Amino acid sequence: MNAGLTSTVWLQLLGLLAVEMALVVGAAALISRFVGSAAWRRTVWQVCVLSLLTLTLSELTGTARSVVSSLAVKVSPEDRSVAKPTAANRSKEQPASGQLTEAFHRKVATQLAQEIQRKSVRTAEATSPVVQPPATDIQPAPAPTDTSPKQHPANGAEAGGDSVVDSLAILWLGVIWLTGAGMVIARSCLAHALFALFRRHRQAVSDAELLSRVEALAGLLGIERRVHLVESSWLAGPIVFGVFRPVIGLPAGFTRRFSRVQQEAMLAHELAHLAAHDPVWYFLANWASAILWWHPLVWWARRRLHAASEMAAD
Repeated sequence: MNAGLTSTVWLQLLGLLAVEMALVVGAAALISRFVGSAAWRRTVWQVCVLSLLTLTLSELTGTARSVVSSLAVKVSPEDRSVAKPTAANRSKEQPASGQLTEAFHRKVATQLAQEIQRKSVRTAEATSPVVQPPATDIQPAPAPTDTSPKQHPANGAEAGGDSVVDSLAILWLGVIWLTGAGMVIARSCLAHALFALFRRHRQAVSDAELLSRVEALAGLLGIERRVHLVESSWLAGPIVFGVFRPVIGLPAGFTRRFSRVQQEAMLAHELAHLAAHDPVWYFLANWASAILWWHPLVWWARRRLHAASEMAAD
């Protein structure tokens, strides 16, 4: 595949991805307008993020094109115009014995007449003189001439220049895409670095009464895994994090700064995020934004997912 065709394929792929992402996000936005429940709106945007990642991976790996090609193969239908005769039809089509005998005699007589006619023709040809065709001067056919246009050296140089330009275009396209994705991933890595720094300034909560309340709330929300509680002076309010190890971070002096009702509301809100596996969906949304960083609707869908998750947790 030459460079020009490759660049065309990549541009078509980008255009196809842009259209598909717009359709998916638009469908999610339309459906969410007619959904009254906050939990269902969150589900709509979760499905949207998952669809964005699935479509992107299928287009980049060529899975979508192979599936479409396999579905587009048309198998020629069997010719059913000739039906097998049934026993009733065969019985109707069978002639009577007298008609069959008469037809056989006519066929034998016809074959004998044809044989006699062929013998008489051969006898007449053997006795007639052979007439030679007049001699004609046969001129040899002229040698074929090469009428294909010859490529000028300048045309080859021009084609080579176009190939170099297309190769550079492909290279720059890949560099720009990877640079944008790298910047988004770098920002995520910076957040993880700050989180690692936060881990040095946190300590586990030792309040048994608070731990028992969190465990009871987690049981009401259907959370079977153990939820760890930590506190840090770096936090202004409760946060939840951890994909594989759920953790709730509390600000220092949480039980002293807030009333019991406020504590219950804050803890229930963070536990609702864990019950809905929101950290996992945030992680997937971040990867979708990193891969499709050039599409503004993907970023908008990511913000809508966060907003819907917050409303559902309330």
